[in-house]
Amino acid sequence: MTPLLGHSALGTGTEGVIALHDWASDQTNWRALQPFVDTETFRFLFADLRGYGESRTLPPEFSAAAIARDVLALADHEKWDRFHVVGHSMTGLVPVYLSIHHADRIASATAITPLTPAGVPPDPALAEFFFNATTDDETLGALHAQSVGGAYGDTWTRAKIKQTRSATSPEVLQGYMALFLPSFHAELEAACPSTPLLAITGSRDMELFRREQLHDSLLRWFSNTRVETVESGHFPMMELPAQTAAILDDFLRAHRIKP
Repeated sequence: MTPLLGHSALGTGTEGVIALHDWASDQTNWRALQPFVDTETFRFLFADLRGYGESRTLPPEFSAAAIARDVLALADHEKWDRFHVVGHSMTGLVPVYLSIHHADRIASATAITPLTPAGVPPDPALAEFFFNATTDDETLGALHAQSVGGAYGDTWTRAKIKQTRSATSPEVLQGYMALFLPSFHAELEAACPSTPLLAITGSRDMELFRREQLHDSLLRWFSNTRVETVESGHFPMMELPAQTAAILDDFLRAHRIKP
């Protein structure tokens, strides 16, 4: 039996939403957004991946397929035949994977500042930068500063370093770097999913995650897409929580699960 991911639940609604976090943090990324989501219509589960936060003791499996399996186990535990799924950054891959392989279960897919199945460009210097960030606070701080265009200064950087180091270990971060490699882009091209997809991008984000990077991947192969670009960096749910929640709620309501 698949062990359940650690998670926090919010809301009393009849429709389920499972939200996942990025590579360098855990479910605490979502806390600023939580007061603004529609908790009467929806029930939100904010989950920690294996090796992070409340799932820190679960042995990680470093693939989109493994994360998708854990998401489905959570949905099954809630008795949700169909549900909405939200991914952020690295876990933006997961709604895509589920829309390809388990489309009958997914009412809508949201990818916030997502990594696409095309992966990170094969740049040795960039790979070294991410790898060094797993152990070196100075490099990690530079990553967090660049991810928001340097908008928030040292206080933001220190807080994000603390969040990363509290959320997980260097070994887990290094393991999940496997998701940075090109993965199931050919499967996406072949499937052309019809699942409604919302992509939210940040105008101050690193180039790797900006809107332009989606045109030859998610926006090309999903047949039902909506894209919103907000004035933020890589963390709209932290930087613009009320606006991000409003966009997400509007999209979820537009794709309610029919009885």
